[in-house]
Amino acid sequence: MDILFEIIFDGIIEIVKNKKISKYIRYPLLGIVSLVYLFVLLLFLYIGVIMIEKNILITLLMIGIFILLLCFVYKFYILLFKEEKHE
Repeated sequence: MDILFEIIFDGIIEIVKNKKISKYIRYPLLGIVSLVYLFVLLLFLYIGVIMIEKNILITLLMIGIFILLLCFVYKFYILLFKEEKHE
């Protein structure tokens, strides 16, 4: 499953970076990838907030994972668009 997701994700990223492909294809694919990441991020945040009454350690862990993933996604988009401007 992980290998399949990695192949699909890398393929979409290569399509998004390729200027030869129409922007009407690239931008929706970038939107889909963004929505998937946003869903995963919000899922971690939601679980963290829901678990606040039951276990504070789980809450801190989930919010920490949320912040860490948010930083990774931010760095990924900065690198993606930085490479796009230099080409």
